[in-house]
Parts: sequence; structure tokens; C-alpha cells
Amino acid sequence: YNKRDNRSEVKVNMLPRTRENELLMECDDGAVKYVFGVDEAGRGPLAGPVVASACWLRSDVMLEGIVDSKKITSEERREELYERIVTLSSDQVRWAVTMVSPKRIDDVNILQATLQGMRKSSQMIVESFTNGTSGEENEKKFSEPFNVEEQLATGNSYYDEFGCFFQGNTLQLKTDDPDVKIICHALIDGNRVPQDMPCPSESMVKGDGREYCIAAASILAKVSRDRIMRAYAKHF
Repeated sequence: YNKRDNRSEVKVNMLPRTRENELLMECDDGAVKYVFGVDEAGRGPLAGPVVASACWLRSDVMLEGIVDSKKITSEERREELYERIVTLSSDQVRWAVTMVSPKRIDDVNILQATLQGMRKSSQMIVESFTNGTSGEENEKKFSEPFNVEEQLATGNSYYDEFGCFFQGNTLQLKTDDPDVKIICHALIDGNRVPQDMPCPSESMVKGDGREYCIAAASILAKVSRDRIMRAYAKHF
């Protein structure tokens, strides 16, 4: 997309990792090792779930095209970037998507449902560094594309008792670092930080257009929700 300054129009192909690098450099003792982005999709629409995503990408993983998902007008391009992110090797990316049901939204309101989803996805990222396990069963359960149409056809609910459904690769890795909750840091799009976050966190207004990891999370959230809504359209 094009970012206009006072002199000319400059094409931006990839957002910088400005705040992420600041946090990593500020902590020479390694107090922060993992900075991940958090974003949502679905707060405005009248139907469907709200989807919140968290994404950590290793510092040497620079994917061209990672910008705010709202600036990527091509659905095909968004899908391509989504697949490039989720198919990276498990030591290059950790991602988590939480879908919060319409019923939960009605029960607690859209803001609280969004914050809940953000917190849940963040928790999955943080816990993956300490409690992760490996194996084909976990990889299949959390990484394969979710078949919404099959769930709708069978009438089975894919949401848990708290109105959430999870997807990601965060159960595939583990570490023995006991201080992981301290060395993780979340950058959250918007002006609010959910309560009871599992690690130090900060909000960034318009962060999905400013920071690489937040933009990556925005793409995961947007594509995940679009896939659900397309399945809804076919079913209903």
C-alpha cells in the first residue's frame, strides 16, 4: 500500500519492527526475548464471531507484504500471506487464533469478548514456551485448517464452555526457561490492554499499521474470520 509523506508517495512492502527491536535492545540482560503482536477482526460486523490472533516471528523472518490486513485489498494476497505465515517451520513462528462466539459477544459485549480473545491467544503463545509438547496429534489438531462447514453440517459446537475456539501451532514447542512469562512481551493493537495478561504488555494505537508482528497477527485474524463467514454464507 502507499504511505504518503510531505514530499512523495512511498510504497511500503513490509512494516518495520521498531518497537519490537527497542524492547529487545533495551534489555541487554535478556529480560525480553520474545515480542509478539496481537490484533482482532470482527468488532464492527453485525454477524459472526470476533477473532483475535497473536503472532511471534523470529527476528530473521522477514516476509515481504506484511502490512495492515485492511490495506491488503486482494483476498488472494491475504490468503497467500496467511499460508506463508502458518507454514513456516515451528522454530520460526508461533501463532494462535481465538474465535469468540456470537453468544459470548451477546453475553459480555463486543469489547469484553474481544479482550477475552486477545488474552486467550496471548496465553497460548506464552504457555507454548513452557508447557508445549510435540507430536503429530497436537500438530494436526491445532494447525490443520478448521472445517467450519463440517461443524455446521453436523450441528456440533466447536466453541468451548467459555464461547471460544482455538487454533494455532503453539503446542508444538517447549523450553525449559522458568522465566518465560517475564521474557515475553505483547504488543496489542488499539488503546486497551486486556486484564490479567499472561506477560508484560502494551497497547499501540493503529499498531497494525506500524509494527510488523501486529500486522502479521492482523492477517491471521482477518483471514480466519473471512473463512468462517464464507462457510456461514454457504450454509445459511
